[in-house]
Order: sequence, then structure tokens, then C-alpha cells
Amino acid sequence: MFEINGVTVAILSQGDPNSNLEARLRLVIQNFNCDLVFCATRTKGETVRAVENIANEFDANIIWTSTYQTSNENDVDQLNEIKAQHLLDLVQQMGYVARPN
Repeated sequence: MFEINGVTVAILSQGDPNSNLEARLRLVIQNFNCDLVFCATRTKGETVRAVENIANEFDANIIWTSTYQTSNENDVDQLNEIKAQHLLDLVQQMGYVARPN
């Protein structure tokens, strides 16, 4: 949980089946009045349905994205940093978080 320019952001990284994702999402959104939630899921099945159910319950917009995959272990950290920057650019361009001056 953190706040950027008055926007409350949550990150949930455990998006595996049987991880009680739907209940955890509901708890985070209700307890912290989140404006934006990043959540790991699988590409289909239980975790995707959990996100869809919560989005419907709270009338939220879902944007699906994925990590960058590589066969070169040495590139993983750099690709993760690039992906983080791309996510920040996305939320700024969509107006969720203001760009820094």
C-alpha cells in the first residue's frame, strides 16, 4: 500500500489458485479505499474470475497486462524495471496518477 499524489495504490502479488485472492482484494479495497490496484493473476481460471468478480462488485476497470519473459536470466531485473516504468507511464497517461513536475 502506498499513496502517490493523493491516489491510494495497492499491490497484491500472490495471484495463485487457492490463495483466497477474491477475499483479499475485497478486504484491501474496502479497508483502504484504494483508487488503483495492481494484482498478479494467472492467465485464466480461478484468479481471473476473482478479479472479474471484484471489478463487477466495485464497478472497476480492469486492464490486463503481463510481465516481460526472457530466456536470458541476466536480463530479468532490467526487464522488471522497464515493466515497472511502463506501468507508471500507463497510469500517468490514463490520468490515475499525476506526472511529477
